Amino acid sequence: MSMLTNHILTVCALLCLFIFYAQRKCWLFVWQLKGWRGVIEQPILWLLLVVNLEPNDIMVAVKRCRKYFKSPVAVIVGTRILLYVDDPGTMEAVLTAPECLNKTFLQNGFFANKGLLHAKDEKWKIRRKQLNPTFSHQTLLSFFNTFNAVGQEMQQQLSEMLLQTETHRISFEALEDLISRAVLEVSCLTTMDTSTHFTRSDTEGITRTYRTLMEISALRTIKPWLQIDIIFRWLNEKIYEKSRRCNKLVEKFVTDMVQRKLDEWYAKSQTSSTRETKINIVKVLKKNDSIDGIDNAADALTDGMNSSSAPLVSVDVEHKRIFIDQLFHLAEMGELTFAEIINETQSMVMVSFETISTSIMNVLLCLAINREYQNELRNEIRQVLSKVSAQQRQQQQQQQKHQQRTKHINPADVDNADDFHLSVVMENLQQMPYLDMIINESLRLLTTVPMNIRNVSKDIQLHIIEQKQQQRKPDIDKLRDGQDVIKGKRILWIPKNTLIAMDTFSMQRDQSNWGPYAQRFYPKHFSKDYQHARHTFAYIPFSKGLRTCIGSRYSIYVLKIFLIKLISRFDFDTSACLDNLEFVEGISLKLRQAKNIEFHVQPCMQQ
Repeated sequence: MSMLTNHILTVCALLCLFIFYAQRKCWLFVWQLKGWRGVIEQPILWLLLVVNLEPNDIMVAVKRCRKYFKSPVAVIVGTRILLYVDDPGTMEAVLTAPECLNKTFLQNGFFANKGLLHAKDEKWKIRRKQLNPTFSHQTLLSFFNTFNAVGQEMQQQLSEMLLQTETHRISFEALEDLISRAVLEVSCLTTMDTSTHFTRSDTEGITRTYRTLMEISALRTIKPWLQIDIIFRWLNEKIYEKSRRCNKLVEKFVTDMVQRKLDEWYAKSQTSSTRETKINIVKVLKKNDSIDGIDNAADALTDGMNSSSAPLVSVDVEHKRIFIDQLFHLAEMGELTFAEIINETQSMVMVSFETISTSIMNVLLCLAINREYQNELRNEIRQVLSKVSAQQRQQQQQQQKHQQRTKHINPADVDNADDFHLSVVMENLQQMPYLDMIINESLRLLTTVPMNIRNVSKDIQLHIIEQKQQQRKPDIDKLRDGQDVIKGKRILWIPKNTLIAMDTFSMQRDQSNWGPYAQRFYPKHFSKDYQHARHTFAYIPFSKGLRTCIGSRYSIYVLKIFLIKLISRFDFDTSACLDNLEFVEGISLKLRQAKNIEFHVQPCMQQ
């Protein structure tokens, strides 16, 4: 018996030595960062991490822990370090470092994780360069008619919703559903040139399916062991089966769009031999149950393309290509396989829809809570739109008559003043500085993506900013570069494979960066007097540095035009209070109390 005990103790000792050796760089980093304090904190941090490892709990836990643990905080997880940072100086160092370009393995839990959004190293650089033309300034300007048309339809649908209720109260979820459908329709029209009419109705529940997949993606990101299907099914079969059903529906939706566009592409061919090589993708994909099946079917199609005696017919090289046309053009040039076309389409449609709809809802919520700012914004919108000449109004109204839309609104119930139907152009947006301030402040206070995580690809030196003492309320006149808060800068070696979690949400609400009104909705934060009084990385709603969001300008244009359409026509009010809101990590920012929030919406009469 004693012999067996000795063997067990020996094995345990060797195992501990092996683990310590594998973690040696991690412990060295913790020691360099905080000394004995960092070592002693590890068991506490492990316990807090395990207890709060849920999408609904993690943001509340982070807010609570920031009061007791000085940033930055390092937690040893296996053979890696999870480094939490919440200051603009460290974020600048991370986001501008080539070694921190890649996303982490945690983001593999994302259901659409094979496109540009999750590409790594050289592959990301090449793909980003290939897709940049689809978001050029001229291409974005060509989308404005679509933005306006769908925004007008969204106005009409919201008016119908108001006619169906005497109290004019609309739940947060109902308004979110309408805006999500409108944004998804815009996304399909501008990236895929496909009309879906989602703003009117979504009979298949595509928008709900996307939101469900985002919730499941958040769960699989925070709990990475659920990325293994066998474990996921064993631990939670109900959610696993739901994710499979949702994945299949979204795959079919995206594949059908690509199939239709591919048919149009082949129709331009002047030779019948090319058309004969076309494979019906949908029929092949229906035999597959997972995303992996797409790759096999797509490879078969790509082989058919390559064996064709005639090339695909592309659009004119000088023509501004939208997203799907650019993908087909790259496939024609041999730079993209069909599997990659499917992956890029899935990723782009989802991202362009989810982030924009969340941003619009956050802005509307801020304006409904702070109605004095809403009224000021409405006055600016009306002032700018009223300057449009009568001739331009007449031309725009004639164009709208050619759109095949059915008006379901009773003019006696809702005022149909001309300004409501004017198309917003770039010149109008440039004349609305207060709109910029409102949007920027909303994205600061309720940032769309609260946490950004990067992987360190090799050992590097970084400037780490750390607190030296308890922060005090800063003097707004001394906010430039954080002068009013005592902080220290140290150069530390960051081990390879470290996960750096950048808490954008907390940083953009921190008094050391934004002054005494950091927790309030205060649009003057983005006035000329304040813009030079903060760190350049204190506001990064679409990330910054080497890996910025490719569609940031696209998102802002949709956001602005939709807000103009909504605020010019409707007055939003709510009993919700900003201080009482609790937030949930759902990849994009979500509200825990969303089911309990209501908007009181009244049609605005033009003054």
